[in-house]
Amino acid sequence: QPLVGTGTLLLLRAWAVWEDPSQSPLNVRDLVWNAGNPRAETIDGLVAIDSICNQYLKNISFGGLPLLRGNHPNPFNPTTQIDFELPAPADIRLDVLALDGRHIATLATGRFDAGTHRADFTAAGLPSGLYLYRLQSGGHVVTRSMLLLR
Repeated sequence: QPLVGTGTLLLLRAWAVWEDPSQSPLNVRDLVWNAGNPRAETIDGLVAIDSICNQYLKNISFGGLPLLRGNHPNPFNPTTQIDFELPAPADIRLDVLALDGRHIATLATGRFDAGTHRADFTAAGLPSGLYLYRLQSGGHVVTRSMLLLR
């Protein structure tokens, strides 16, 4: 939800790091800077500030990161459900992999709305063992494990 109100609602404190490529674990979307100050701007979700400055924000929302929940039941035989949450609409891919990285199945792919989603996985014909499931969204990848017991 966007922050609204008066006074100090959010303080972002940052340190400059000169590395190539520069990266930040904070993904900020929909920043609206006060008019008339060209020293700060948002480019592809990253904040660019051309010099040290104090900057007041009119509107900010934190996009957050995709969340991959534990499958249930776990251990399972032969079907389990995998829940994932998206903070904003996104293109995703949800795959099941063997421990050696071999692709087993694609459970979901394409554009999904913000919110909670569920995918079912049926391990027909697979042997007992530990399997991985991986959610890819934008530049983020989250992987978890699940146990199939026959």
